[in-house]
Amino acid sequence: MAKTANGSGTLYQRGGSGPWWGAYTGHDGKRKYKSTRTTCKASARRILNRWVDEEAQRSAGLIDPDSEAYRDADLLPIADHLKAWRDHLSAKGGTPTHPRNMHAAALRLVERGGIERISGLSVKTVQTAMGAMIAEGLAPRTVNYGRTALRGFARWAYRSKLTREDRLAHLPTIREEADKRRERRALTPEEAELLVHWVEESGPVYGGTTGRERAAVYRVALGTGFRAGELAALTRADFDLASCTVRLGAANAKNRTATYQPIRRELADWLRAYFDAEGIRGGAKALRLPGRTADAVRRDIRRSRAQWCREKDGAKNLLPLAERLRRYRSGLLRVSDDAGRAVDFHALRVSYITHLIAGGANAKVAQELARHSDPKLTLGTYTRLGLNDSRRALDALPALAEREKPAEAVAMATGTGDTVPPQSATTRANNCANNCANNGGANGHKVAHTGAQPASTLRLSGAERKSARAHGLGGSAHTGARQNRNSPARIRTEDQTIMSRLL
Repeated sequence: MAKTANGSGTLYQRGGSGPWWGAYTGHDGKRKYKSTRTTCKASARRILNRWVDEEAQRSAGLIDPDSEAYRDADLLPIADHLKAWRDHLSAKGGTPTHPRNMHAAALRLVERGGIERISGLSVKTVQTAMGAMIAEGLAPRTVNYGRTALRGFARWAYRSKLTREDRLAHLPTIREEADKRRERRALTPEEAELLVHWVEESGPVYGGTTGRERAAVYRVALGTGFRAGELAALTRADFDLASCTVRLGAANAKNRTATYQPIRRELADWLRAYFDAEGIRGGAKALRLPGRTADAVRRDIRRSRAQWCREKDGAKNLLPLAERLRRYRSGLLRVSDDAGRAVDFHALRVSYITHLIAGGANAKVAQELARHSDPKLTLGTYTRLGLNDSRRALDALPALAEREKPAEAVAMATGTGDTVPPQSATTRANNCANNCANNGGANGHKVAHTGAQPASTLRLSGAERKSARAHGLGGSAHTGARQNRNSPARIRTEDQTIMSRLL
């Protein structure tokens, strides 16, 4: 090895020939070794001196190392960075298809926007590309998937010191409500029961599976909410039917987290009988899925509807015509409903979560059973509640009906009871004056017996007397007495039986 040393670095050749290599200390104190890619010693010395001088400037703060890193990253095509991002996603331990799908979606959006370098990423450029894809006829949900992928790439690039900032942090989404091309619907409990019944009873062989085998798959999917890939990975040992739980290993779960999913006792009993009948034990695969699960579900739903509409009674006779017409016209067991929402295999998972919410489970419990990281995904994307569910929820509101009056209050209001309602002072004074005016004679000598005391004999409190005087009733009560106090015709009692001039 030929070497030549200098205070500003060391030049050497590997094996005594070939290009010169430079060894020097960087601004971070680490020793660096780089090839000058030249066999000319003088040229190699100039290159090495430049490297050493740059490191000295970095140590002095005259050159920002991060700026150089951003510059070097921008020299590479963005496609190379996308490949590195895909490798990063694969190294995280996710499902094999996730990195490929995200990389393909981000790459398609980058190519549509004509972005060649990482510095070309901007909200305006990507938003223009998204608008162009919408104009080409792509669904908003498809374009938003590419947006999500490219935002993930931009966030990774920022964290990896490839860009100064997250360039797509404020990239908006496209509204999907007005142009949904594909939306799943949830099976009603009655539809789910009819589906597994008819598939198990008369389902033909399809995709290498019998009707009973597919019925077992549908039962477990509707009872656990597991996805197709997760169901295919289950073995008999994963089912603890005594404790009514199903174990899903971390390697087979989408979120790479092991879980023990509870199931109903009825499902555990049915699976025990099914495993015993099929001879499934130990580490054998518990379920057999058809090759094309979505097509299998749609075919089984159509066939189950036909069987249900042509169902016969116990005497092997067709149902009455009115009942058959009702079934044909109903929306049960239709692959697509009136709103265009379709059924596929993943709709069984949607049905599972919807039944949990409709059954009264709170958002936290539903999120845990669905194994979602965000309750918005559980309630907003996977829950399909109908009008009847909304009406049942209204039962929790107060009725606000008219309150029934007590019997005593009703009697007083109608005048049919014995209890006299309380009167205010003003009302009592007015009643006294009216009785005196209406029942008194022309000369005020007699008062008819009406059940109420005249004002001359009614005992009023001080406040009541003041109220009577305020209404101009103070002197009318003793009109007859004031006319002639010594007259023998002066009335001293209200009892009509003893009123006499002799007294």
